[in-house]
Order: sequence, then structure tokens, then C-alpha cells
Amino acid sequence: MKSFNIGAYRRIGASETLGKASANFFDPLNEEATKQREEFAKMALKDSAEFLYNGGQVAILDGTNSTVKRRLMIRTFFASADVASRLKVNLVFLESECHDEKLIDQNILNVKLRSPDYAHVAPQEAVKDFKQRIAHYQNAYEAVREEEGSFIKLIDAGKYVIGHMIRGYLPARILYFLMHIDLKKKAIFLTRHGESEFNVSGRIGGDGALSSSGKRYAKAMADWIIMQPEFYNREQGHMHIWCSTMKRTVQTANAFKKRIPNVKIYQWRALNEIDAGICEGKTYKQIESEMPNEFTARAKDKLSYRYPQGESYKDVIQRLEPVIFELERSTQPVLVIAHRAVLRCLYSYFMELPIQSIPHLDLNLHTVYKLSPGDYKTEVDRFTFGLMASKNNSDPSHQ
Repeated sequence: MKSFNIGAYRRIGASETLGKASANFFDPLNEEATKQREEFAKMALKDSAEFLYNGGQVAILDGTNSTVKRRLMIRTFFASADVASRLKVNLVFLESECHDEKLIDQNILNVKLRSPDYAHVAPQEAVKDFKQRIAHYQNAYEAVREEEGSFIKLIDAGKYVIGHMIRGYLPARILYFLMHIDLKKKAIFLTRHGESEFNVSGRIGGDGALSSSGKRYAKAMADWIIMQPEFYNREQGHMHIWCSTMKRTVQTANAFKKRIPNVKIYQWRALNEIDAGICEGKTYKQIESEMPNEFTARAKDKLSYRYPQGESYKDVIQRLEPVIFELERSTQPVLVIAHRAVLRCLYSYFMELPIQSIPHLDLNLHTVYKLSPGDYKTEVDRFTFGLMASKNNSDPSHQ
């Protein structure tokens, strides 16, 4: 998947719109600027098609495609003989319509003022200019219509969601995702369980209990989380605490109950560690010795490799979909206590890392990763607790 932001093309091709009030550039009566904006859209279209030609699966054309003429240009482009002979594209328009003035003001203050467009513009002037830009958009706006084909319309950031002619697996999943998304920013805390007995012996998988070091981490981590401002507020209560159904994460999460008996802990089977199949309970040295072909196959492609009678990373990514939906729709901060493979997938999703990097991410034991969604990226803070884990926990390059 790749996003092609028309505004990014405009910032390169019409750099005079950067760092100053430039609402006039978006005036539909400004014929020269209108032609330029159309050319930038065509450039993004061509690049998105090239991406799809070369094996890309999902291209997002991100821009203000808010007129019938612009959307017709997009449909015509993909229906042209040259493109259609090489691509069969399932085209879905996604339209966001907002009438909530508070939400608009919040978006301008939290997002648009941090845009490169207003890098050197005083906040009051930037707000005034962007509202003028919105007025230009409104003057030219033509709502997407049924005769234009498939579309999803969000009204007031998801208060209402309308789907028309949504066919196929992926468009249906996009619609489902947008029905559950919540734009309120909340922190997500990720941590692996405390060190387990299997970690100490260097064995993979299994359902081992915590080691003495793991128990100390569970207590220290719970004490620290409880002190965080995100842990409790009067309106919504305690932070959500999620863990897998495996003993080591449940024991780690139960450290909270010793401090706050009524705190709720939600167990997700989807958060269970990657299933190592017949390799469960073995060390990597044993696998290398007893199953050299499997050991070599996994080293070559950790992302796609599936343990015999077990799972691959791609399988884990698929089963985490409902967890990601719930994290996106949550209005409260969430602590996820899980396993390395699972947290690699979640971390990669929120940090927008390439899928190929997932099996190689370094997520250590006895560390909390705090993800704070921002306007243009997610910030991460790492907190370690000075509790040494067994040397067998050091990750070999093939692990």
C-alpha cells in the first residue's frame, strides 16, 4: 500500500504556496492555479498507476477530489485503453464531509497549523487563511453521486458512515475499519510479558510461568503504569489492560489486581504468541540440529515462513486485525501485554514501518513502549526498568 498525496506534489511544483498565506491558490476562480492543481493531480495519478504496475496492491490518491470533473478525470484515467490493458482497478472514492465547527477548528489547530504550508505563518493568520481555503473548497464542492460508482462517505469524522456499491473483500474491510475509527488521540502502551521460565532456558513458545525476574518486572511495571496520568480519569475510569490468554502475560497483568482489585483485564486469544507448531518448547539450536531444512527456510524468509503445524508472521498479522480495529476505536489509553512476534506486528502498524521489517524489530523484555499518535507521525518513548533477564533472552540474528 502506498499513499500519493497531491499536496506533496503541489509543495514541490508550486513552492511559492509554502510558508505563507496562500488561500488564493485554491480559489476555483483562479484559472491558472486551477490548471496547476489539476496537473499535480495527474502526476500523482500516473505515479499511483506505476506503483500498481510494479506489484503494488493498494494506491491511495490523497487530495481534494471534490468535484465531479476531478473524479471523472480519475475514472477516465483508469478506464483508458493504455491503463486498463495493464490494470484492473477497483476504484472507491472516500469522501469526508464535516459540518461540526468545533471539529473543524480542532482539526485546523491540531493538524493544519503544523503543515509545511504554514511553517512560517503566525497562528492567527494561518487559521484565517485556512478557513478561507475551506470556503473556496465549499464553493466548488460537488458531493459524490451514486452514478459515480463505489464510494464511502464519512460525515463529521465518522458520526455517520455511508457506503455505496462496496463490493469485494478489501473495500468491505475499509468500510468496516472506518466505521470503527476514533480520531481522538490516546496513548498506547506496549510491553512483553515478564521473563518466563521458557525464556530462561532459551526455549520458544510454550505456556511457561514467569521467572523470579519476570515477577519483579510485573510488579515494577504495574507500579509505574499506575502512576502515569493516562492510567485513570474520572469520566472513563481506568486504562484498558489487554493481555493474551497465555500464562506469562496473564501473570504479568495480574500484578495490577494486587494494587487495584477491581481493575479489569481483558484477555485476547488473538494476542497469543506466534504458534511454533511442532517446534514449540525447542531451543533454536535444537531446531538447527534436528530440522536443518526448517531452520534454513525460516532464516531466509521470516515473514512468510510458517512453522510446521504452526503459524507465520503473515498469519499473526491477519489474526491481529480485530485487535487493531479495537485499538483504533478505543477512546481510552490501552496497555497491551503480549509477546514479541505479536508486538512487532502492532508496533509496525502504528509506526507505519514496512512489513518486511516486522520479524526483525528489536522489542526487548522488561521494556514499556509508549506510542503517542501525532498529527503526521507516531512518537515512541521507551522505558526500561533495570531488571536483568537471562542471557538466553539475547536475540540471535536468526531469531
